[in-house]
Amino acid sequence: MASPHAPKQQRKINISDDGRARISLAVKRGWANTVDRTARQANAIAKGPQSVQWHLDRLPAKFDDATEEQRLVAAEAAKKVYFAELRLKGLEVRRRNKQARLNPTVTPEIQAYLDRLPAQFDDATHQQRVQAAITAMEIDEQACRLDEKAAGNIDGDVR
Repeated sequence: MASPHAPKQQRKINISDDGRARISLAVKRGWANTVDRTARQANAIAKGPQSVQWHLDRLPAKFDDATEEQRLVAAEAAKKVYFAELRLKGLEVRRRNKQARLNPTVTPEIQAYLDRLPAQFDDATHQQRVQAAITAMEIDEQACRLDEKAAGNIDGDVR
């Protein structure tokens, strides 16, 4: 069962390179003009999971009749649980990413690139050959996106 303290899923926003540069500039300009950084962040920190109040506000209804001390102890425990869950999720993601790097799944698309690798990869390990094929595939995909954008066929983010 998911934790009631789990963060909400964020919606991915597609921003062009120009948009990213403008946002980055605005953020840097804002921090350059900030005298008291602690005060600037205080409201966000108070409303986020770093704050015990954030966890107090999310305690289940069974704590409605508890004393303030009991609620505070429960909120502090909930905060520890929240960050322990985040650490665990991070470990799981890093483990999956490492596993994917060490033993990538060879899809038919990757296999097509493997079949076209030059002779210089004949002595490479399977992992090195698969990584080279994936890199070649990503380069081809990016080149196609750049060609389409240059032709005016798409209006989007090119990574």
